[in-house]
Formats: sequence, structure tokens, C-alpha cells
Amino acid sequence: MYAQDIKFSKGYNYNLLQVQSELLHEDENYYYSMGYAEDSIGPELGLHVAVHDKTNWDVVKFSYFELDSTWMVIGNSIRVIDINDTIYFCASARGKNYLMAYAKASGSLIIKRSMINPLEGGTYTYDLRREENRFLISYSANGEYIVKPAIWIVNDNGTDEI
Repeated sequence: MYAQDIKFSKGYNYNLLQVQSELLHEDENYYYSMGYAEDSIGPELGLHVAVHDKTNWDVVKFSYFELDSTWMVIGNSIRVIDINDTIYFCASARGKNYLMAYAKASGSLIIKRSMINPLEGGTYTYDLRREENRFLISYSANGEYIVKPAIWIVNDNGTDEI
């Protein structure tokens, strides 16, 4: 069985009820799964990254980041960019897009940048690219039966463009 065919649908710790998890990244020794999880006793929702040992599938690291939303999309084929031992990927929650960063060495998961969608409606992130000193994130906004495509440009100098 190939790792990309496995939904890492195992319950983890922190009293979280995992909702969805998918293969995020793979290196020589580990599988990195990413998903969204909800608190088993409350309305909390957030992202998690779990690092699985390739030899026995044990979870050796687990990071969780709560988001201020009750609805979230991570997509079915998540583009990952691995730069200097940090994995970058995107998530969408309600009217916000997030550029997430996971540091492989420390296991910390942070929001690198977030953007409130200026186009009305919910968002869905499609792709992530790295070009020179910026990230290019394509997404759409859905509202009133209209789909509006857009590109969010996240520059390393701290500026953003739509």
C-alpha cells in the first residue's frame, strides 16, 4: 500500500476528535500527515500535523493550532513547499486563507500569514507555488452562485497582493 493511499485516520491525543487527515509530506524517515480536528467536548477547530515513523507508523511528533473558525477546508491534494527544513502549506477557513509553516526540527506549527478574503463568500485554496521571494496562492471565493478566482501573493518583505 502506498502512503498517498492512506488516510491517517487515527485518533491522537489532546482530547481531539480527528475529522480528516491526509498525507502532507514524506522524507527519508517520516510521513507528515495534516488535517483538521475538532475538540471532542467543544466547538474548537484547528489544524494538526502528525509525524509518523516510517518503520512502525508510530506518531513521534504532534502539533496542533486552533483557528478561529467552525468551518475549514484543506483540499484533497495539498501542495507543499519544503524550504530549509520548514514545510509550507495552505488552509482555508470561512472567509480566511492561511499560509501555514511547520518546522520539522522543532515540530512547531504556526500561521506564517493569513488573509481575510476581500472577495465575498467562503474560500477554497487550490495551489501554492514559490517564485523568487514570494509565495503564489491560487484560491476561489464562492458566494451568491458565483465563483471568483484570485491569486494571493505573499511577498517575503511582508507585503501582500491580491
